Amino acid sequence: MCDDFTRADDDRALAAKGLTRRHFAAMGAGGLALAAMPALAKGRPLTEAMVMVPTLDGVADAFFVHPAKGRHPAVILWPDIGGLRETKLAMARRLAAEGFAVLAVNQYYRSARAPVLSSFAEWRTPEGRAKIGPMAARLTHDAVSRDTVGFVTWLDSQRAVARRRGIGVQGYCMGGPFA
Repeated sequence: MCDDFTRADDDRALAAKGLTRRHFAAMGAGGLALAAMPALAKGRPLTEAMVMVPTLDGVADAFFVHPAKGRHPAVILWPDIGGLRETKLAMARRLAAEGFAVLAVNQYYRSARAPVLSSFAEWRTPEGRAKIGPMAARLTHDAVSRDTVGFVTWLDSQRAVARRRGIGVQGYCMGGPFA
């Protein structure tokens, strides 16, 4: 992970490139706008919504996005330790633009609705770590397995999902082992 870097290290690295945090954030916002372009370039409109998915442990909030027409292979997207936030929604949209029905999940639903953090940088603060630590500790192998049953069951009931085409899973950082 990024544990061995500090905000001061980040500031020095950006300054060496002639950038400030503000410049870097503006470039990131531009990148998010570009991430939405594949759907437009393919002429494939997307349908998206925040949804509530029943699991064996409760009801998880998640982001569901898929091409507006047809049935598509499903993908469960497990976010990194920062949780479900705008960056992960953009990733889900990009994958959906390639022809998938994507369920980006809030792995912390037992404790809070998404977004828990607004950015990955927030997790790197003492307050962010204190907030996420207890939530992440609840994500045992058994809990993730139970959640996956609920996510797959929900996806199988969606009209936009081509059940016979299988299901994929994608995980980032902490979500990688969940995948």
